[in-house]
Amino acid sequence: MIDFVATRQGTDPKAAACARLLTAVIAMSIRDACRPPNKAEKRGNPRVIDIDQEALSALRFLFARQSPFSLYCSLIGAGAEDIRRALIDPDKTRGNELKDKDFRILRARLTWSGLREDMWTA
Repeated sequence: MIDFVATRQGTDPKAAACARLLTAVIAMSIRDACRPPNKAEKRGNPRVIDIDQEALSALRFLFARQSPFSLYCSLIGAGAEDIRRALIDPDKTRGNELKDKDFRILRARLTWSGLREDMWTA
């Protein structure tokens, strides 16, 4: 992930530090959303209550319409929709840390959680 604000020439040091913190929050949420599946998830099609709760919380942060994720993205100089699309479309994210299994886990959890694409797009 590129932290645009923190890397700009002339950025106030406090603003750059805040941008790095928000970038870390977003990156951690992505890692949490892609956590290895628990036993219920491995069996396939679990109820929402059976989904790994940290992963579910991360998914809600990343994809729910009421989440501050879009604000965080704008504060670091990134597009929330671009990041969301990259997370569900592996062809758009070649060369990053996410593996194919991460994409499969994330997409499955999105389906199981009910956080459909139409819920977070404008």
